[in-house]
Parts: sequence; C-alpha cells; structure tokens
Amino acid sequence: MKAFKGALWLAALLSLAGAVMAGRACAALPEAVVSEWENLTGTLDEATVLREKQKRLPESSWLGADRQKTGAKIAKLLRRAQGILLSSETLKLVDRSEEIKERLPKLYQRIEEYKNKRIGAPQKSYNPFVKTVKDCDETIAEAEKDVKRLRGELAQIRDAITAELRGWGLKLTDAQADVLFSSVVGDSLLRNAVIFENVKGVTAQLTQLMAQNKDDTSIARKYYGMYVTLIDVLLDTQHGFVNKIDGEWRPQVKKISEGAAASLKEARAALNRSDFSADQKAIFRSNAASNEMTVKAAEQYLKLLDNQKTSVQNCIRSIERDREVAANTYATVQHISDMNAVIQSGMQLFDMLAAMQLPELQAFDSSGVRREFDEITRRLQQK
Repeated sequence: MKAFKGALWLAALLSLAGAVMAGRACAALPEAVVSEWENLTGTLDEATVLREKQKRLPESSWLGADRQKTGAKIAKLLRRAQGILLSSETLKLVDRSEEIKERLPKLYQRIEEYKNKRIGAPQKSYNPFVKTVKDCDETIAEAEKDVKRLRGELAQIRDAITAELRGWGLKLTDAQADVLFSSVVGDSLLRNAVIFENVKGVTAQLTQLMAQNKDDTSIARKYYGMYVTLIDVLLDTQHGFVNKIDGEWRPQVKKISEGAAASLKEARAALNRSDFSADQKAIFRSNAASNEMTVKAAEQYLKLLDNQKTSVQNCIRSIERDREVAANTYATVQHISDMNAVIQSGMQLFDMLAAMQLPELQAFDSSGVRREFDEITRRLQQK
C-alpha cells in the first residue's frame, strides 16, 4: 500500500513538474536543467527519503542498511544532482576556453619547430617530402594566424564570462578578471556561481509546486524536503572546493615554489663563485631571475587560494545555519506559509552568498609574474 501511495505521489510530482516547466516561469533555468527536471526532482526526492530513513538506522551493521552505507548512497545522489545543476551555457564557454588553452601551446611549438627547420631548409626542392623555406614560411604564417584567431576567441569568451558573473552580482574589475581566469580558482568560482543560480531557479519552481498543493501539506512538505536536499547539494559543492584547495592545489603550488626557491638559491650561490666564466654567470643570472619570478607568482597563487578558501568557508557556515533552520522547520512545520517563509529567507541568503564568493584578488604587477602564474595554472590542470 505504501509503495502504491509512493508511486501515485511520484506520478503526481512528475505531472505537476512537467506542467510547471512547460510554462514561462521556467525561463530562468538553463535548457539542460529543464530537460533533466524529472531526473533532478526524482534524485532530490530519493535523497530526501533516504535522509529520513538514515535517522532510524543503526550506525553500522554487518547485514542490511546502516547509517554509513545509506550516507554513501545519499552522497552519490547529491553528486548526481550537482551534475545536473552544473549545466550552463557559461560552463560550455569554459570548456571551449580550456580547448583553446590546450591548443595554443601546440601551435607555439609548431611555430618554433618550423623556424628551426627553416634555417636549414633549401630554397627549392623537387622532393615532396623536403620542406623548403617557402613551405616553412607558409606553415609558420598559418600557425600564427591560428594563434591570433584563438587568442581573440579566448578574449571574447573571458569577456562573456566576466559579464555573466557581473550579472550574477559579483563585483569584478577587468584586472581581477585577468587574475581569476589565469588561475584554477576561476573555474571553481564560476561553478559556484552557476550552481547558486540554478539552485535559485529550482527553488522557485519548487515553491510554485508547493503553492499548487497548499491544501495538501503532506505533498507540500515533499517539495520542501527537496529544498532542504538542495541545500545539501550546495554544501557538498562548497566542501568539494575546500578539499580541492587543501588536498591538491595548495600542496602542488607549494612544491613548485619550493623547487624554484631551491634553484634560485643554487643560482645565486653560483654567481659568487670565481670558477664560472662571465657567459656561464650570465646564464645563472637569467635562471635566478626566472626562478625569482616563479617564487613570486607562487606566493601570489597561494594567497589567492587561501583567500578563496576563506571565502568558501564563510559561505559554508552561512549555508549550514540556513540548513539547520530549514531542517528544523521540515521536521516540525504544519503550515505551508511557514515553509515559504524559510525558503524566501534562503533565496535571499543565496543571493548574498553568490556575491560574497569572489576572493580578494591582487592584480599582476608584471608580465613576467603573469607568465609564471599561467604556467603554474597549466601544471595544476595537468594533475
């Protein structure tokens, strides 16, 4: 009987969801989220039901369900919902920018390769496998044309993403945007902004569905339970960013910095020795300058990561407080008006937190630091 009622409720949910999503109110949600609405709401509902069951389960059990096993299932569902909520045209632009960033170094390498080949290339050759000076010039020109085109496209993408972030309430100067998109932090910040926007859109839809069922508190509470689970999705996302900073990016940047500092120390020591020639010392001097720039860029990178971590941790604390209120209301509420009041408060919080996500950014003080910063980002993204 319970299974039958559950099936009836789910059918009603999907029917109502389809009706709402077909209306104009869903325009704020990306098409990718709209098309996955049934999957998303089903995932949120399943996680909500499991969360309720988890409270009544033993901490651990050799046979059958327990809190730990159920928690793992819930985490998997939250990640599934997160994947849907990270659907955005803006993130497609990010993917395209990453493709360009991968392509550009190959083009630079090709240009350098054919400049070297050109030195020993003949003016003419009847052998089709031998590259002439003209062949090399044409290859170089074509690659340089591609570089110019791709760099222009990359600039347009950055402008579009910056405009989108500003439209979502982030106060971002051009200099800050330059730093942001040169770092791994930029991707996490953008994903945060996207998921906040989509959570707000989904919450608005759930609120409408609750209003349509205002005479049936039990069904309204189901939708409200999904809202509570949406908050869990946000928290999972934020904790994921902190783990990424602590577990991956910061240790890697620190390792890069320590390696450059050691090389810098060796180069400076070599400059004080008398057994190296002037030409050799010139090489050491150049190496020292390069490593000094790397150390400086790494320091700026670590500061950026720390600022982002602090920003996200502040966000987590705010969301956790909101989640506590929402969960308590879900457990005790009897009237839909009380649920709506909590949701509206949460929506205001999401707006505020999305604007707070931008960490303190320090503009590049030289092109050398900028190049080293880009190189650190490239190395982090290869891991």
